Amino acid sequence: MQTQIGCPDCGTTIPIDTKLLLSGQRFMCSRCALSISLASESHALVQDAVRGFDRLVAMKEAVGEKATRHLKQRTL
Repeated sequence: MQTQIGCPDCGTTIPIDTKLLLSGQRFMCSRCALSISLASESHALVQDAVRGFDRLVAMKEAVGEKATRHLKQRTL
C-alpha cells in the first residue's frame, strides 16, 4: 500500500510503501536526506494496522458489490 508522510525535519512529503517499510527498507527525504525507517518494536503494531485497513477495504468493496446487485434487481 502506498502512503506518504511529512518529513519530521523539513516537512517535505515522503512517499512510502508500507510493505517495504515493514520489510525493513529505509526511505529518504528528497530535500534534506533524512532517513526514515520503522523501529523494530513497531513492526507488529504496524502490521496489525495494515491488516485492519486491508479488511476494511475488502468490506467496503463487498458492501459496494451487494448494493450494486440490489439496485440492479430493483430496477428490473
